[in-house]
Amino acid sequence: ACLQDAAEITTIQALIASHQGDMEKCAELSARALELLPAENLFLRSMMSAVLGVAYLLMGDARSSIQAFQQAAAIGQETGNLLSSVLALRRLAALHTILGQLGQNSFLPSV
Repeated sequence: ACLQDAAEITTIQALIASHQGDMEKCAELSARALELLPAENLFLRSMMSAVLGVAYLLMGDARSSIQAFQQAAAIGQETGNLLSSVLALRRLAALHTILGQLGQNSFLPSV
């Protein structure tokens, strides 16, 4: 229970950092939340992966952003959360379009 509480508190702190525009802190806390969250808490894991992707994107780290969005999309597909999956895939497609890599299909998560 204590670890679950720490994971949820870290998740909230990451969201606060994002809202405040502190992307470095947001990325750090999102990554930490993903370490702490139980594997079965797919909803929060998907959300933190997407938040991490946005933070990396805004910090200019496209490669890490792509990895985070791929994870968010895969979790969304695994859980049947179509909205989560589509939003992550949309961001991935936009990133790959910007990077000139859209035709490679490398943004699609393996399921």
